[in-house]
Amino acid sequence: MTIPWDPIVQDRLTRLHLLSREIVWGMNSGQHRSNRVTRSVEFVEHKLYQPGDPISALDWKVFARTDKLMIRRQSADTDANVVLVLDASGDMQSTENGQTDDWVNSKFGKSLTTMAGLAQMADKRGDPVGLWVCGGEGAPTGFRGFLPPSGRGLHAIFHRLATIQPSGKAGLAESLKQLAERLPQKSIVIIVSDWMEDPDEWGPQLEVLASMGHDIRCLHLYSQTEWAFELPESIQVFSAENPTDTPLDSMAMKVRWQDVLQEYRDTVQQWSARARAIWVEAALEDELLPHLIQLVKGR
Repeated sequence: MTIPWDPIVQDRLTRLHLLSREIVWGMNSGQHRSNRVTRSVEFVEHKLYQPGDPISALDWKVFARTDKLMIRRQSADTDANVVLVLDASGDMQSTENGQTDDWVNSKFGKSLTTMAGLAQMADKRGDPVGLWVCGGEGAPTGFRGFLPPSGRGLHAIFHRLATIQPSGKAGLAESLKQLAERLPQKSIVIIVSDWMEDPDEWGPQLEVLASMGHDIRCLHLYSQTEWAFELPESIQVFSAENPTDTPLDSMAMKVRWQDVLQEYRDTVQQWSARARAIWVEAALEDELLPHLIQLVKGR
């Protein structure tokens, strides 16, 4: 795959590779895998080795007999596809202090780090990895840009992560509906988003995915400052998805905001429970790794 030289893309690509390695090292340190993710050791078939296949899966006995490099395929190579779902909407570019020009520490930057780390971890285990992007610009998204689960390396996934820019709306309900129509059977679906769309719209689609037998895991990124409404007395609220500034009296809004936030979180929990999803809340202010370990271990 030939990638045109773009210094911005290459810089992000390099950072993602480095961050993903750190995550894999951190997660492999004393981690106990969830039995919902662990691959079966039951042999299925041999296939000819291709660049990008895990070296650890090579069958050296076959090589000694035939002089051919063959991969032992385990049952989970077909049963445990991993599909990463990235929210690339405009609001994902916000950071803990409300700025939108620091992609590394933004919700979007944390999402990219999560995607890269989980993709590399799954690939090292021999699990086919796919990518679905909701919203954004700079690369195909949704069904047009769906990278189906594949065991042939992560070049396409990392390049997509390095080129996509947060923009527009995620349209989570429609995106998840389209994804459900294209998913392979028994996939592990990991969704990373701020989930700032009506839960009663995307919630039923999570339930549909669960009813199809998929393992749903969700990382909910948020800012503690936003949720605590720790803002000056007089402010203007700006959304990357809505250019209209809205002046607010923060003191008068704070009490009402807490009620609305609690109602929203209760609704999210109800839908995640109905979808039997593993739901992990991760604040931008926190270290990311512990949340990712919780997401993978399922507890």
